[in-house]
Amino acid sequence: MRKLAERHTAKIVLLDDALRFMRVVWDLEHAVQSTSKRMERTIGVTGPQRLAMRVAGTLPGITPAELARVLHLDPSTISGVIHRLVAKQLVARAADPLDRRLVRLRLTPTGERLNRPTRTGTLESAIRGTLARFPDSKIRTAVEVLEHLSSTLSAKSKRP
Repeated sequence: MRKLAERHTAKIVLLDDALRFMRVVWDLEHAVQSTSKRMERTIGVTGPQRLAMRVAGTLPGITPAELARVLHLDPSTISGVIHRLVAKQLVARAADPLDRRLVRLRLTPTGERLNRPTRTGTLESAIRGTLARFPDSKIRTAVEVLEHLSSTLSAKSKRP
């Protein structure tokens, strides 16, 4: 069985760039999902919830619509994330003092404690550790490639 796995592993180098990249993207997606589930068990929030909290903590008073734009998410998706964070008493909603139709988000004291950027065991800490190993030029290139791929896939999924 081991020899079969080694033979297939060795053949990965024969895959073209697109297939090798897809394999890495799927591996990354699986690792992100697994880490997110582990985060929920260990610290009480998923990866997307933590990201929403980090942005809300960095930009106090952000509206749900602004948060959705920052995170490149549909407003209905961010609505569910916010609802769960409010239910966990990590985020509070408050009416905008100038426009009562708007809701502003802020972290609760419990949310503030959970929001520390150095929190270990999070996707963010793994990403920060990984990024620290590479020069800025490589990070910019990786971000550019991933943003372009995301944009391409998003545009294609919106076509009828």
